[in-house]
Amino acid sequence: MSQTLVSYFFYGVTYVLIIAVLTLCVMALLVSRQLRVLSERRNVYHEGEEVSKKKHSSILVELREVARQHIEGSGVKFSLNEFMSIWAACTAVPPLLGIVMGMNALVVMLLAALGAFLPLFFLSAKKKHSEKRFEELLGQTMPLISANLRGGAMLSQAIRPVAENMDEPIKSEFEQLRRDMDRGMPVDKALDKLAERNKSADLKLFASAVRAQMRTGGSLADIVDSVGNTIQQRCEMRQMVRSRTSQARFTAILMVCVPPALGLVFYIGNDMYREFYSSAMGLVVICICALLEVLGYFIANKMLDIKTD
Repeated sequence: MSQTLVSYFFYGVTYVLIIAVLTLCVMALLVSRQLRVLSERRNVYHEGEEVSKKKHSSILVELREVARQHIEGSGVKFSLNEFMSIWAACTAVPPLLGIVMGMNALVVMLLAALGAFLPLFFLSAKKKHSEKRFEELLGQTMPLISANLRGGAMLSQAIRPVAENMDEPIKSEFEQLRRDMDRGMPVDKALDKLAERNKSADLKLFASAVRAQMRTGGSLADIVDSVGNTIQQRCEMRQMVRSRTSQARFTAILMVCVPPALGLVFYIGNDMYREFYSSAMGLVVICICALLEVLGYFIANKMLDIKTD
């Protein structure tokens, strides 16, 4: 009887913790979104998120910095506080559910690690896709800027149609560039900041060309045309390399995904394998296999990462 009461008490506390975590995350999202709306109504433009405050611990500061680096350039509409709330929920809820379902400690720790990793993985994938899309659109942007320069516009005026009419992510990035230039930031510094934010070698080339034109003079429109042709050639080269290596990339992904899937099938369909997986030797073998799988995937990706810059 007492053991049953203890079990009920344990489950009740766990459910309360899950509800409390979800409620706090929802409240944090609502408050953060409301603060962001008020900030936008007041036209407050910030150079970046505050890196640290004295009342925050160093671990929290490092976590916020990791989140900020993943959010920048990813194209998501979350603020830093909103993503921190989602990240905390993804880290806390799966292990709590695992505890409720009676899973062992190893599975609970794996759920916590998976929940903490997935949001960062999602942002990394979004950021990589955004950077790739930015590089593709940049070659189409240069002729438009060049045509505006030949029409007598200054560089800050020439990029305005890009910020208004082009697709994302180049639209929002050039809008930020225009705001930086309107606030008095030097053109080369603003371009360097944009290139650093997007990790774009092509944009660094454009910034270097603009810097050289400011020092030596000459037609900026001709320089933009030349840089645009170079960027388009680089984009064509990247697309060719990507198409030639797509089959090898798919093979690498398949080789990583098949062994865990087969292991899961054996675990569900045969009690003998289930006993092996729950033993100490089985856990050691699984960890070694997982490490080799990840290592093989990174080696295959490194072999297929052909530099075109």
